[in-house]
Amino acid sequence: MRPLELRLRGFRSYSGVEEHGFDFQGRHLIAIVGPTGAGKSTILDAISFALYGRTPRIGKAVSTLINQRAKEAVVSLRFEAGGREWEAVRRLRRKGANEHALYLWDTASSSEPEEQWVMEREVNAKVEGLLGLEFDAFSRSVLLAQGQFDDLLNAGDAGKAKVLKGLFGFEKLDKMRELAREKAKDVANEIKILDVQLEAAKQAQTKCEELREEIKEAKARQEQLEAARPEFEKLDEQLHGLRQEMSADRKDLEEIERLKLPDRKKSEKTIKDYEQAAAKIAEAVANLEKAKKVAADANDRIESPEFKERSERCQKAGRLIGGLEGLQQAEEADRQGATDAHHKQEDAQEQLEKSCGDLKSAKVELRKAEERAEQAKQVLQRAEDALLDARHQDMAAELRSRLEQGEDCPICEQPVHEVPPQVTGTGVPQAEQAVEKAETESDKATLALQKATGTKQAAKERLNGAKKNLEDSRENKNSADKKYAKAKEKLEECLTKLEELLDEGDPFVLLPEEESALNELREQAEQANKILEEAHRALEKARSDGESAQKELGQLWDDLVRLSTRLEMEMSGAGDGPQAVRKALSDVHEERDRIVAELKDNLRKLQTELDDAEKRRAALLIKYEIEESVEVDLAAIKEKIRGLSRQLEEQQKIADTIKDLEEQIATKQSRQENYERLNEDLTDRKGKFVNFLLEAVRMELSNLGSEHFERLSSGRYRFSADGVFNVIDLTYAEQARRSDSLSGGETFLASLALAVALAEMVGREGGRLDAFMLDEGFGSLDPEHLDLAMEGVEKLVSDSGRRLVLLVSHVAELRERVDDLLILEKDPVTGDTKIVQGAA
Repeated sequence: MRPLELRLRGFRSYSGVEEHGFDFQGRHLIAIVGPTGAGKSTILDAISFALYGRTPRIGKAVSTLINQRAKEAVVSLRFEAGGREWEAVRRLRRKGANEHALYLWDTASSSEPEEQWVMEREVNAKVEGLLGLEFDAFSRSVLLAQGQFDDLLNAGDAGKAKVLKGLFGFEKLDKMRELAREKAKDVANEIKILDVQLEAAKQAQTKCEELREEIKEAKARQEQLEAARPEFEKLDEQLHGLRQEMSADRKDLEEIERLKLPDRKKSEKTIKDYEQAAAKIAEAVANLEKAKKVAADANDRIESPEFKERSERCQKAGRLIGGLEGLQQAEEADRQGATDAHHKQEDAQEQLEKSCGDLKSAKVELRKAEERAEQAKQVLQRAEDALLDARHQDMAAELRSRLEQGEDCPICEQPVHEVPPQVTGTGVPQAEQAVEKAETESDKATLALQKATGTKQAAKERLNGAKKNLEDSRENKNSADKKYAKAKEKLEECLTKLEELLDEGDPFVLLPEEESALNELREQAEQANKILEEAHRALEKARSDGESAQKELGQLWDDLVRLSTRLEMEMSGAGDGPQAVRKALSDVHEERDRIVAELKDNLRKLQTELDDAEKRRAALLIKYEIEESVEVDLAAIKEKIRGLSRQLEEQQKIADTIKDLEEQIATKQSRQENYERLNEDLTDRKGKFVNFLLEAVRMELSNLGSEHFERLSSGRYRFSADGVFNVIDLTYAEQARRSDSLSGGETFLASLALAVALAEMVGREGGRLDAFMLDEGFGSLDPEHLDLAMEGVEKLVSDSGRRLVLLVSHVAELRERVDDLLILEKDPVTGDTKIVQGAA
């Protein structure tokens, strides 16, 4: 992996307003320098975060990487791996989901990525595959973070093995071992399936013998049933004939019994009804002639001119009397309405005077409420100003207690040159109580002002209403007086017309007497006409009853004719006369009873013969052990033979696979053993192939690292030759020491020696270590060892024409040793990083 370009925004001390870019193409050794807090280590953190979504110093708590004034942080790293150009992009948000993406770019056409991955898990897995290193291995070999540069030196055997496998491509052997283990499991599962199939095949072989025996027994039963078939066929034919004859007789009996013969009593009543209807028709004709004569006389009287003239006068008088009561009531109502209108006008005048007084009182109360609200507002403003001053005093006292000369101010983050004198706090609680009291009084004054304003408005509205009411009452009084005068005039005119029609006297007495006389004549005519109508209806009913009786008699005769035809008998009689119907009814009943008795006797004889035949058939069924019939049992035994034959064929096919299955199992067992042996040979355990490779690499790394360590430590230290990386003190009788017993500067030199040795070894093998990043560590070295360390770093660059080395340090001498500088500064106000030199 070789970084090409880094871009970031809103990441730690790099502002979220603008994007910052660093171009690493064509550059090999870069020193990143600047004061504390200028964002030097953040560049290495950004590279690590872009690749793995983690940093050595922060780990997985990535939300703290967002700039304190930004809503999100974005990091993009373009890098080369496997001869292709890639870009890893990570976006962190304070709110919402984070984003992760990896793009493969076609260098010939970079407008669109060739491939892309956008899920965090798949991005992390792809990066680990490209670099051949997990995050921990990357942090121990490529990126030596501040305070963690000795992780590889002090790592355990497993940690060192993980780094070496990734750098030298040995992780492929782990994948081969995992693949062998999976293949062994798959083959084992296939063997289990074949074992089940083999057991089923052996069971099928046993089943074949059982099926052959069942088929033999079934065929013997088939021969027995076919021999008994003729005897059953003869007996079944006899039973079928008897059943058909009985079925025909039962059908005839059912049809005869279902015949609905006319009821004797009901039929006799039908005949008598016909005779009585004829007598009633003659009587109704005589009554109709008498009613016609009486009705004619009554109608002549009410059709005379004198009767019509009297009726017209009564109608006119009735209409006038009908309206008279209404006119009297209207006259009385209009008189009372005029009186009420006078009283309402007087009430409206009194209400107007009262509304004027209420409005004047409301105006006085409103002025008082306004003055009170203004005073409360002023008191509240003074209390709030006092509270603000008290809080400022308390904040100043609190800040003074936290200030230390020479330290950064927690508010402005600037150094404190001089601590101001101590300030004592003032009474904030008393000021808050005063504000609360003033707010309460202000709320009361506001409510009083709102109430006074509402009272004034209501009084004003009532005054306007009173004025309008007075005007309306005056108009109503004038209208009521005019209406009363007109009603009185109409009443007098109606009384005059009634005297002309009914003479002098009380019209309410004269009109009923005249109408009573006229109504009596009308009632006489109505009564005569009703009697005439009743005579007509009586004649019509008698004729209708006669027609119904004649129809029923005819229907009875038709029914008897139909029944005689069904009973195959001849009818005697002359048409539908009452006597002929009576004779036919008696003959039909007698013939039906005779036929029913004959059919029942024949059915009893046939049932006896049928019972005898069924007993003989039941004996045959028992003899040949037949459940239902010989045909059914024959069909069943044939179907059973066909089914058993199909089963035998299927089971035989399964049994024929025994030899093939046994051969397959033997082959797969051999393959399983090979996979299991390969899995065992590729483990890291001592004596195995992978362990042999790792031991060789560790020994070579120990020897090569010893050469660099001895040179960097001015001939004092080497690593032990056993690959454990213990330290040999050449100035103290070559005593072996643990690596964690070294001082800080010595540990840095030892780690640098291992890094240089790793770079040389990977370069010889064509490996993937094309970047090296070192954060601090130089500050613990004296000038002599600093020169030696820089020579080792420069060797990392010179050994590979494409390797990139990034150094982060406060040491001023680095500026003289490194030509390519990335100089950073810290904004004194915001604390954000400012790039002075070396950006893209």
